[in-house]
Amino acid sequence: IRIGTRIWMILWIKTWASEHETIKPVQHFVWERLNDRYTEDAHILNKVLEEPPHGIRKFRWRREHNWRVVQRSKSIQLPLEETFTRTVVVVQVPIDGSGKVNLPYLSDIVSFLLQQYRGRAFGTIKDKIEKDGLPMPLEVVLLIKSGGGSVSQYGLAAAQVQRLATEEGIKLTVSVDQAAASGGYMVASQAHNLIAAPFATLGSVGVMLEAFNV
Repeated sequence: IRIGTRIWMILWIKTWASEHETIKPVQHFVWERLNDRYTEDAHILNKVLEEPPHGIRKFRWRREHNWRVVQRSKSIQLPLEETFTRTVVVVQVPIDGSGKVNLPYLSDIVSFLLQQYRGRAFGTIKDKIEKDGLPMPLEVVLLIKSGGGSVSQYGLAAAQVQRLATEEGIKLTVSVDQAAASGGYMVASQAHNLIAAPFATLGSVGVMLEAFNV
C-alpha cells in the first residue's frame, strides 16, 4: 500500500506540474494616465511640505503653508475643454540587438495605436454628424535613435511611420536626442514636427556601395 501510495503521489505531482507548465501568459496592454501619476505625486509632495524644516515650529509652518495653498486655490482655473484637448502617447522606436530598427515590433505598435484611436479609446468629441462622436485628437511622439541600415528595412519602417502621419486626427512628432542619420532620418522625416537636441546628428540620407572597378 505504501509503495502504491507513493507511485500515485508521484504521478499526481507530475500531472499537476505538466498542467501548470502548459499555461501560457496572455499579453495585454495597460493605459496609464500621466496626469493621475502627477496628481498622486502632488499629494505626496504636499504631505512632505506640511512637515516643517528643522528649527521652525509646526504651527507657524503649517499656518504659512495653508495660507499659500489658499492663495493658489484662488487663482484663475481654466475650463477642462481648454486645458485637456488631446492625448499624447510617447513611443520609443524599437531597436534590435544589432542596433537596427525592429520592423515587426514597430509595425505592431503602429497597428495597435491606429486600432485604439479608431476605436475611440482616447476619448471622443461631440459632432453633429457622427452619433458616437469623433475620436479625440491624438499626438504620437516617437523617440528615434538610429544610424540607419539597409534600404529595404528602413524604407518599410518609414512606410509604417507614414501610416500614423497620414491618419486624420493624429499629429506625429519625432524627437531625436542623439542621432537620426541615413535611414533613421528617413524615418524621422515622415513626421509633422521634428525636434532635435542642439548637438544631435541629423541627415545624411544616401547609399554607399563598395565594388571593384576593373
